[in-house]
Amino acid sequence: MIHPSGLNKKPDFEKIKQAGISLLRFAYAPNEWELLEKHIPAAIEVGISISTNVTYSSRYSQEELEKIYEKLLRIFSPNIIYLADSCSAFYPNQVRELYNSLKSNQDVSLGFHAHDFLSLAFANSLT
Repeated sequence: MIHPSGLNKKPDFEKIKQAGISLLRFAYAPNEWELLEKHIPAAIEVGISISTNVTYSSRYSQEELEKIYEKLLRIFSPNIIYLADSCSAFYPNQVRELYNSLKSNQDVSLGFHAHDFLSLAFANSLT
């Protein structure tokens, strides 16, 4: 997993691929968009599959998440989009509604990264 704001130099994606890593997950945050535009195409160029991890996803409305999802698909065509419940604030019914909405729009794998502060991580993951 790569947090773009945590990088102090450009990763050598060719060496990463040679090391046997075939998939990189990039953390998405709105203020890091330019960094994603810099690093994701470089990873794709050497043949690494990518996924995006929408961090703090429970802080967004469903409409905002749908727009983020569409933008990620349009610009990067990731293999997987993860919604990260970083604040552990989703309830199973919210997860179901959100994933049904997102899945109906595109053919991309969806992942869920659960945290468990409310003891709902397992239920949300099953949903």
